[in-house]
Amino acid sequence: ARARRNQRFADMQQGIVSSAPSAGAGAGDEEIKFISSEAIVGTCMVMEKIFIRIQQMPNPDTVRPERVLVKWAERLKAKYESEEADYEWIADQFKAVRQDMVIQHIKNGNTVAVYESNARIALLEDDLGEFYKIQSYLMNLYKEVEEGDRGNQCEFLAYRVFYWLPYDNTAD
Repeated sequence: ARARRNQRFADMQQGIVSSAPSAGAGAGDEEIKFISSEAIVGTCMVMEKIFIRIQQMPNPDTVRPERVLVKWAERLKAKYESEEADYEWIADQFKAVRQDMVIQHIKNGNTVAVYESNARIALLEDDLGEFYKIQSYLMNLYKEVEEGDRGNQCEFLAYRVFYWLPYDNTAD
């Protein structure tokens, strides 16, 4: 099991994501694989969408395009600030937004803004596990986007330092 897990992570590093064979598949059937470098363009115009871990390349009809994701993230932030919705629902919605951005390989100033908003909300809610996941992705995102799209990189670098201080971690 550990060897399969290590291979799965190695494949993910190379951009290959695989799902297990279907229940009725024969012993000789190969795993269904898709290359994550094949970005899709979403066409779904529905803003609200629950987060579901994907097992295969999604249908573009179920993925929201960038303009819908940005608008929904802005509304989610407003819903949080006005206490119109609870944190668990907002966190789930932000996960779905982030997933749709990753699926479509959207890496720009809009992506940075969405991740930063989500990270701040997670921090305000003391959801350090979620904050760290978001913040770790942000650190890589800052390296990939143009300098003008880096949003509040210094602020989030400071958060990273403060996050690791109690752990006396020198690796990061």
